[in-house]
Amino acid sequence: MPDAPLPASVLTFLDRFSAMMEVEGLPRPAGRVLALLFVTGESYTAQRLATALEMSRSHLSGAVRILESLGVVERARRPGSRLEDIRLPADPFPPLLAASLARARRMQGLVAGARADLPKKLRPASTRLAELEAFFTHAGVWLEQMASDWPPQPPRVRGKRAR
Repeated sequence: MPDAPLPASVLTFLDRFSAMMEVEGLPRPAGRVLALLFVTGESYTAQRLATALEMSRSHLSGAVRILESLGVVERARRPGSRLEDIRLPADPFPPLLAASLARARRMQGLVAGARADLPKKLRPASTRLAELEAFFTHAGVWLEQMASDWPPQPPRVRGKRAR
């Protein structure tokens, strides 16, 4: 039995999520795959995923390969079958944090290099670039801390005992 078409609200989310991830360097097809896996929490065969996203198998294959290399999706062979399921790993967030940390560090290095190479007549810009460098340095420290604290502890409800 074929899957039902995705609701409009899900399609809107897939489009917006993939557009935002594209800014972060992830191709839109990969962003759409990742968004759908997060929305549904399901495992998909390549054919079912391509159909759900109205995507060619070649675009899907490239998208999944990128996501798999980042550690945010995994493939698992179905027992007794040649089919593979594509799904989120148990905890997809550490690779996402690692990618964000790497971006912050690259930006910090880029800004530090630009600041060091400024010609004398642009030295006043050095103060602004120093602030930008400090921002990315702080973001890196914050992301490192967040990664080391992941996963967060569930919040405790005051005055209630767990049952």
